[in-house]
Amino acid sequence: MRAKSVLTLISAATLLLALNPVAHAEDLLEPCRIKSPDTTNHMRVGWPVDKDSMKSIGETNVLVLVVDFSDAPKNGLNVSAVKQQMELSTITNYYSTVSNGLFKPAFTIFPNYLRMPESSAHYGKQLEVDEVVGGEWESHHMTHDAIDVASKSIKISGFDAAIVVISGGSSLSGRVALATSQDEGLDTHESGEVHNTILVGQEAFQIEGIKPWRMLVHELNHLMGAADLYLYGTDGWWQGKGVGPFGLQAFVGSHSESDSLAWNRWMRGWIPESRILCAKSDKDLLNAKMSPPGSKDKNYEMIIFKKSATEVFVVEALKTQGFEASTIDKSLLVYRVDSTIEAGKAPIKIIPRKTATTSAPLSPNLPDSERFREAPITSYQQVFFEDYLFRNVEFVNGATVFSFFVGSNAVTQSQVVPKTITCKKGKKVLKIKGYTPTC
Repeated sequence: MRAKSVLTLISAATLLLALNPVAHAEDLLEPCRIKSPDTTNHMRVGWPVDKDSMKSIGETNVLVLVVDFSDAPKNGLNVSAVKQQMELSTITNYYSTVSNGLFKPAFTIFPNYLRMPESSAHYGKQLEVDEVVGGEWESHHMTHDAIDVASKSIKISGFDAAIVVISGGSSLSGRVALATSQDEGLDTHESGEVHNTILVGQEAFQIEGIKPWRMLVHELNHLMGAADLYLYGTDGWWQGKGVGPFGLQAFVGSHSESDSLAWNRWMRGWIPESRILCAKSDKDLLNAKMSPPGSKDKNYEMIIFKKSATEVFVVEALKTQGFEASTIDKSLLVYRVDSTIEAGKAPIKIIPRKTATTSAPLSPNLPDSERFREAPITSYQQVFFEDYLFRNVEFVNGATVFSFFVGSNAVTQSQVVPKTITCKKGKKVLKIKGYTPTC
């Protein structure tokens, strides 16, 4: 059985490039597709993407089953209410935006409550904990049984995934969301096979501060192979090692500052190849133009600097409009991706600009969602990390200009500060600001 995600909801030589990208052949990006050392784990930040992952391109059919139990029976399922409670239309709109219209999930809600073959007591009280019951994972035990019941009256082979919603039960808390991916052929039923499933309690949709659509997007992303980007430790939310508020694979309870990290969107196939640059981390890069996702121009959306076979630095342009957009205008986010680090142990880590907040001592009073809110660099700001300097040069003509320096150049350039000069053009006196301003 594949590893399962768990979300408990209780808590130069200078390399001068053309300023506008040209169409990239696949082989130009291939060097930056870092390898995942552990290919037995379904959730990865490196390639190859697990062949058993739910497809991330095209129409995907998701079956929604709401179940009840003999010891907690329900009557008269209101399909419209369930759709609204789960915010399914918002999920569809979200993916249309973040995937550039390439991923199209369609949800079908089974019209009646499905009676589980066993009582709620049989399935246990601690669904929030990975427990093995009768040789099977507890959550998979429930999803398997629910789909098995449904398979007798609906063609299961017509669906790519299933979401099983727990209506309640005397022995079930319902405050849980779990995603499970099985190897192909391991989860067969009378009328087909579904090996990508989500188990979620209806009570989880009512937790204060949790938006159901964000929670379900988090789990659906797992089915497509995306890893958890928050730390699994009980104190992981303030250790300064994760992605903070960036992307929905972090804590879904905090305010998210971007729809989805560019790295995750690339792995799902949602970014045009022409808007990604794979650069060398041992060469300077000067004045590359960048724009956020959704921009109509042809500037780079993401620039990757390959450090090793399993590690890269990523610079992405953040959007300021969307579902959960950055509050910092015309900004760039810098982070490191390391495919040797497991999910839940910070395989992706933000590299923030230094401020009083981002540099503050670790404290449970300063969650990472707040610590890293100031992480992005705007015009005339830069981040120096190890032997690398990442600089947001300026915003001009609708594009963010980005430069990268390495080694001794990075050390020298880190001491350079932007300045303002006065220029006279005819009768006009202009103030020109920049790292190397000229009249």
